[in-house]
Amino acid sequence: MTATAQAPVKLVKIRVNNSRIMDRYETAYITLQSPTGRTIELHKWKLRHADAAAVKVFQKCCGDPMVRFIGDVELTIEEMRIAHRLAHTTNFI
Repeated sequence: MTATAQAPVKLVKIRVNNSRIMDRYETAYITLQSPTGRTIELHKWKLRHADAAAVKVFQKCCGDPMVRFIGDVELTIEEMRIAHRLAHTTNFI
């Protein structure tokens, strides 16, 4: 019986601020700050055109939109790539 060793999933701790999530739909967003200090904004209106993985990452970071949350969340490297792609997507057609 051979066991295949899988590489452990690397988690990144990021700072999330969802204090602007209850604004109007067009202006609502959450901010994600990486350990290196780089900040991206995930706008709520982009979820209308996003795939299911991007929506899942947004919901994981946002948590309960009725509760203001400024704190740390752990994401995988792949989830960070999805969030980055969502933040910089401008072509939805």
